[in-house]
Parts: sequence; C-alpha cells; structure tokens
Amino acid sequence: MDYAECLAKSLFEHVLTGSRMNYRLSQSRGEYDFDLVYSDSGKAAVEVTTTIDSALQETWCQILNKRKGGGVIPAKHCKKSWSITISSGTRVDPIRRKADEYLAAIEHAGISSFQGSTDSRQPVRDIRQDLGIVYGSALPEWLAPPRILIGLPGPTEKLTNSAAIDAAEHEVTKPDNRAKLGAYEGGERYLAVYAPPHSFASFGLWMYEPPPKRANLPGEISQIWIFGDDFGRKDDVVVWRAGPETTWQKAMYQI
Repeated sequence: MDYAECLAKSLFEHVLTGSRMNYRLSQSRGEYDFDLVYSDSGKAAVEVTTTIDSALQETWCQILNKRKGGGVIPAKHCKKSWSITISSGTRVDPIRRKADEYLAAIEHAGISSFQGSTDSRQPVRDIRQDLGIVYGSALPEWLAPPRILIGLPGPTEKLTNSAAIDAAEHEVTKPDNRAKLGAYEGGERYLAVYAPPHSFASFGLWMYEPPPKRANLPGEISQIWIFGDDFGRKDDVVVWRAGPETTWQKAMYQI
C-alpha cells in the first residue's frame, strides 16, 4: 500500500466503527483497492486516489530537498536572518545561490520587510523579478548565525469553499476510477480522494466549511470522501464526505 491507501485504511476503520478495510493484493487487471467489511459483515468497495497540484508539489519538493539543504540557506553577506516566501512554480536553485546577495542589498537600503507585489523600491523589485521572491521579513537578531528560511508557498489560485469539492468531483470524472468501482456488483462503492498538504484542495479542506450541496456523482460511485492530513501533525485528519442524496459534511479526527 502507498501512503494515501494506508491513511484511507486508518480513516475508514476509525470513522466506521467495527469495520475492516481489506487491501486487495491482486490488482493486475485494474481492480479497486479495498474490500470494506462493515461491523454487520456487509461489504462495499473502496478505490483510493490522490489529487495533485503538480506545480505546487514540485516547488515544495525543491524546497524540502535535504541534499541541497532543505528550507535553510546559510548567509554570508546578510547581517540578519531572513524569512522569505516564493510563489508556486519558482525555481529554487537560483534562490539558493543568489538570495543572500539580494537580501544583503535590501538590508543596505534599510528595509526590514517587504511585500513584492506592492513595494516599488528597487532592491525589492530586483529580488522579485530576478528570483521570484514575493515576501521577506528580517528575523530577530538572536537567530544567529544569519540564515535565510524559505517558507512553503500556498496556492496561487483564488481559494474558495468549493476547492475541495471541485478536486473530488474532478476525480469522479476519470474513467479509470469509474471503471474500477463500476465493476463491483455488491453494495456501496466509495471513491476516497487523498489531498496532500501541498495540494490546492488541502487548503480548502482545512480552511472552509463545505457549502450545503450534494455531491455530483455518476452511477458507478455511491459515496465520495476527500481527506487530508496536517503537514505538521500527521495524526490530524480532516474529511469531507457526501453521497448523491446527502450534502457534504466535514469532520476532523485524530487517528
């Protein structure tokens, strides 16, 4: 099982008291992932998939690359430590090479914080245009020796209360998900969509309450869950779920 499948197994067994998620070892012909066995011995099918924001995921992977130093850049020219934020899709290697020099110029200009989108001062314009750094703030002097901390960027699109639902219902339209569950001739058929912490949908899951509407599901899928975990606290899981006759509901669990 991959990480999303392991988390789905823990979530379903926690939420549906007394149930068991039995992983199907044979999936060579495109079968669904789990046989869900309820406490009363009734059965259902569960397919687990992942919603991916590829640009944001790639940026996070670049920042968190431990081989290149992770999210910390040693400073040689800056006299202070800095926290910076970059936009999704920005290349991180040039920032590792040049951010120290550009931030030193910002320090020399007497600037202790900046918002690139609204700041017209030349050193700020340079660091935004050349490196894609959109925000920076000097940190307390006790944080020594000087270093530059790269923050993990959030989504660049406008976040709304339907972001998680849009991501889940996009997965519903995929032919492979529908085919896997449509082949099951037993009871309910669940599509479980994992939203990683760096995905656009994950921000929507945590920040909003779902709008009062039903899920838009094809006949092959009777229940849909979209769920995500906290990047800092892996035991915290949030889930939105709905069926064709029920509105979206949100719940949070420690599993």
